[in-house]
Amino acid sequence: MKVKVSHTPLVTGEEKWHWLWNVMDNQTRFLLANNLSTGRGFLDAQTTFRQARAVAKQAPSVVITDGLASYLGAYGEDLSEIRKIAHLSGSSLKSGRNCRIERFHGSVREREKVMRSLKHQESAQDLLRAYSVWYNYVRPHTALGGLTPAQAAEVPLELGANRTLSPIRKATENHQE
Repeated sequence: MKVKVSHTPLVTGEEKWHWLWNVMDNQTRFLLANNLSTGRGFLDAQTTFRQARAVAKQAPSVVITDGLASYLGAYGEDLSEIRKIAHLSGSSLKSGRNCRIERFHGSVREREKVMRSLKHQESAQDLLRAYSVWYNYVRPHTALGGLTPAQAAEVPLELGANRTLSPIRKATENHQE
């Protein structure tokens, strides 16, 4: 599994900078994790990678990042595992490697702009979680032949008649566990 990782600043009504971290599967564009933090250090990166690993149920084989030093080693549980994972980094604008995750950030930023910022960290995280459910399970992607990332990743779902409400219910159930 090859994942792309990036972070972007968001401003909340609390007048603090918050950092949105996202991990996306490169092939299926399935968003594995999103995390909102007040810092952008190693522990923040590690928390996000652990969330992604819990969803993917495996370590990545390749990690593509924008070059932030906090990513170094945060994607592995121990030194032997870190050595097995290829880490490609560099400016996303120069290398073009991180375009998919940066495009996702652009979509989130567009939504945040319409809302005139996110008011509180807790409600912002809830909104971002709902947005990722919509992105993964509801929104078809042209680049995936009209499939959602969940369909491309062959995530087994029993959505029933309501493709929007069912994943929201499933996400709420998973979040409460």
